[in-house]
Amino acid sequence: MLKKISYMTAGESHGKGLIGIIEGIPAGLQLTEEYIAVDLLRRMQGHGRGKRMQIEKDFAEIFSGVRHEHTLGSPISLIIKNLDWVNWEDRMAVGKPKKEHKKVTMPRPGHADLAGMMKYDFDDIRNVLERSSARETAMRVAIGAICRKLLDEVGITIGSRVYQIHDVVDTKEVDHSLTMSQLNDLADKSSVRCLNKDAEERMINVIDEAKNNGDSVGGSFEVIAKGMPYGLGSYINADGKLQARISQAMMSVNAFKGVEVGAGFASSAAFGSELHDEILFENDKITRSRNNAGGIEGGMSNAQPIHVKVSMKPISTLIKPLRSIDLNTMEPKLAHKERTDSCAVPAASIIGELTKSFDMSINELFLRGEENFRKLEFAELQKYILKENTVIAVGGGAVSHKDSYELLSSKHCIYLKTSKNILLDRLKDDYSRPLLNVQNKDEVFEEIMLKREQKYEALCKSKVITDNQTIQDNCNQIMEIINVQ
Repeated sequence: MLKKISYMTAGESHGKGLIGIIEGIPAGLQLTEEYIAVDLLRRMQGHGRGKRMQIEKDFAEIFSGVRHEHTLGSPISLIIKNLDWVNWEDRMAVGKPKKEHKKVTMPRPGHADLAGMMKYDFDDIRNVLERSSARETAMRVAIGAICRKLLDEVGITIGSRVYQIHDVVDTKEVDHSLTMSQLNDLADKSSVRCLNKDAEERMINVIDEAKNNGDSVGGSFEVIAKGMPYGLGSYINADGKLQARISQAMMSVNAFKGVEVGAGFASSAAFGSELHDEILFENDKITRSRNNAGGIEGGMSNAQPIHVKVSMKPISTLIKPLRSIDLNTMEPKLAHKERTDSCAVPAASIIGELTKSFDMSINELFLRGEENFRKLEFAELQKYILKENTVIAVGGGAVSHKDSYELLSSKHCIYLKTSKNILLDRLKDDYSRPLLNVQNKDEVFEEIMLKREQKYEALCKSKVITDNQTIQDNCNQIMEIINVQ
């Protein structure tokens, strides 16, 4: 199995900026800063957002891992600069501040303030709230956009919509015929990302009411993924179960308090005959009578759309603060007040949509078996092989798929031959190749090469020996061959 995609974020809410690193994205994926910017802009929208969004112009600069608009296979690092930093340079200075600043000592109910202070024995809540702030989710959205791009390449699409804010609920189901792009376009036209115009108006009103009262409101949103194959996830190990991984990713956002998959909690009130999705065979394919399972059965995707609902609590920072204490004196005080939103549920739905991409974009595509991966490879090969003046480098296993072999045989193929000893030396510490992630790697390698080498020799009209050659040497030989044709 290929290495799982992993990511890390760093940075404080009012620091210089946010940093993100994502590892495991394969080489060759087309990626631009402008593509990432689309989702960052979507996160900044929504009725009920505070003045911070009027200051920031979130833009993720790609710092490494991409060249000429294509990923290199190395870790990708991103930077989002905080424009508000100019107002916080001394208070958030890395070195000694020029003057003394008042410490924050009144923790906010519902925030990380009190527990964080106790955990690290701080004397200033600022040390906690800067990192625990939802500002960190801007970088998650940027990283999630990269994962979304990878998913798009294999036909998996993700969309979201808000269906509840406070006590206002949009009871209408999402139209199953909508593509996820259409769903997002419709939701993004609403300032609360609600598809129902009547519910939208009432949601806006309840947000305004909360703001006028110095209060905040939460809500719920739904995330849907289409184009799912069978078998992403695992029924074998607890940490491999897809619903567990999606739930963990969602619940890692501080404000998210509950996750439902499919029918969720309503499942407990239904009879089994009412709940479970009957298996049918229609129009030459297996289908289901409904989707109460939410696209996941036994810890694995079942080729139906994945439906996840997430609830978000009201923002913890209130314009009219709740009761608290001063941790210096233990006397009763009102909680600390920061700049805040009255409602962030519309933005949260974007965060949830992109957060879901993290665990959907694990290179588990190989768990469906090599045959299914080769079908994806063939589909990509078809896109490019008919283009003029194009040189395509294909993986060594492409020849093992009948359709890819026939397609390649219609073109001039060059065999880049490397001796087995050199190949084995390159592969000894490489755990990113699913067919060789076995104990008897050398034996399996010999079997694979024996089968493939015969096809290389039969398919390729030319050969380049790459042993002890530089990449430039190999390219020069390839160009010489091409220019002769």
